[in-house]
Amino acid sequence: MNSIIPENAFKTLDFLARKFSFTPPHIEKQSFFKIQEFKGYIRYLFPITLYANKKDINNRLNPEIDPLNSIAITLDRPRQNEQINIIKLVIDDDLSNDIALYIQKEDLEKLTNDTQFFNAVKEYLHDFLFEIKKIDKQNELMMMKEKEVLSIFASDKALASKFLNIFQKEYQHLEQNRPDIINSWKYYQKFKNNDFT
Repeated sequence: MNSIIPENAFKTLDFLARKFSFTPPHIEKQSFFKIQEFKGYIRYLFPITLYANKKDINNRLNPEIDPLNSIAITLDRPRQNEQINIIKLVIDDDLSNDIALYIQKEDLEKLTNDTQFFNAVKEYLHDFLFEIKKIDKQNELMMMKEKEVLSIFASDKALASKFLNIFQKEYQHLEQNRPDIINSWKYYQKFKNNDFT
């Protein structure tokens, strides 16, 4: 597992490419391998393009979208892009590690030359990102935690036995060849040893 963490993924893929004769990753794509996947399910909605139009400053609920006369700002996962990522101008917290706000250079210049418009766009984007963060936190709270799963297995020994058989079959090769990996899985060890605390 250590071989595929962001710090090692490029080197690992390069090694595998040379060993198994497939095209190795390009060095200029190295930063792509260091990107951590956004943990929330909202990432599946990306990319999202928002259109900022000066006419909408006082009317956020305007249903008319005018892409030709608007500034496109795209929410996406961080990646190499010819556009400029302005997320840190809008929000500078842990969310800025997971989401990018891309804009064309000439559109950014238009925005920064109009302080009122730029401030309105930043405020809107800040509120939008705040809602994304709030939803992500709510989803995280609703997700079942490891100890809750162990608790279910503790109360249903037949279910625990069924899953243990599945895991042992699936992990057989790993168990034989890399027991150090299996041993590093804290909650799996608890499950395997019937330690449901």
